[in-house]
Amino acid sequence: MLKRHTALGLVMATGAFCAAGLARAQEDSQALSADAHLVLGIDCFKDKKYDEAIVEFRIAANARPADGSILHYLGAAYYEKGSYDESLIQFKEGLALAPAFGDEFSFYYVARLYYRNRLYCGARGWFTRIIEQNPNSKFSGEARRFVAEIDALLATPAENATIDWYYDRGLTESQNRRHLIAEDYFREVLALGERRPAAPRWRSNESRYYLAHLLNKRDACAEALALLDKVDSEALTVSRSAVTPADVTYQRGFALARLDRWDEARKALVQVITEIPNHAFAHYQLGRVEWATGRYDTAIVHLTEAQMLERSLGVGCDYYLGCCHMQRGETAAAKSRFESVIRLCPTDEIGRQARQHLNQLATPVEKHP
Repeated sequence: MLKRHTALGLVMATGAFCAAGLARAQEDSQALSADAHLVLGIDCFKDKKYDEAIVEFRIAANARPADGSILHYLGAAYYEKGSYDESLIQFKEGLALAPAFGDEFSFYYVARLYYRNRLYCGARGWFTRIIEQNPNSKFSGEARRFVAEIDALLATPAENATIDWYYDRGLTESQNRRHLIAEDYFREVLALGERRPAAPRWRSNESRYYLAHLLNKRDACAEALALLDKVDSEALTVSRSAVTPADVTYQRGFALARLDRWDEARKALVQVITEIPNHAFAHYQLGRVEWATGRYDTAIVHLTEAQMLERSLGVGCDYYLGCCHMQRGETAAAKSRFESVIRLCPTDEIGRQARQHLNQLATPVEKHP
């Protein structure tokens, strides 16, 4: 991985650019800067100057934030420095951005990080991936030894207390906003539960819910929905879990809305509001569903209610309320909402879209005879 050839090499462009090519030239310059810092970082890594390598990789990552491959280099540098938690975060974020990127070198780092964090089922998956990719390599030989050790560890089904440890770690990592790592602990609970000889699967319902919640946060909604469909809401009620059936229904509604399954989403969210009338987030999501399906009057009711119940939803509510008013031809009300969004989020994507809508409202509509 650390012998990567850059797409641009390091060839400096010469000559003058015409005005039409200026934007492309600026993009190429930024890419060249990222590649140059990446190469410097690799050189520092080879010389075991890990702090300097991290600085160079950070600069490259900032210049090209959508390139998940750079985060693999950062992860390797943090690993060699001994910052294992930060290393795992970088690899996880890199894999989320670029799931197809990686080779046995980076996979070996990830597998060792999982193993170090006692995520044995996850580690086994990564070591197996190394073996499948290149069965005769040095890394594969190491991977086989780890797989044999992990299989011996997992030969005896985990006790409830062991599963509780993984479950609690998942909750802790989630509270610390290390969501990608939290996902892995909940996945470990589910994997260990599957190895138990008989139902019920200890902590499986709660772990499916929390994992689905985290997946929804990063728009992996199809996977989230598949997990939620397996949650036994009745069992949650019987066990007096902190997770309620309404929580599960809300996450289902959220996922269905993101997947544009409007009728199913509406049904789920209405059910939540019927049970919990002051559920601000259910009102907000239902408002978005109603806006997307052209039911602007109903959308305004739910978005207004959400904004009154939960201040953190204010910007989103203003944006969609502005969209509803715009569709209904209520120009003054729409402008007021979009201006509020821009004041609060001038440089964010939602602010950019609000500004586009304002520009549309300011453009006079041509009347044809």
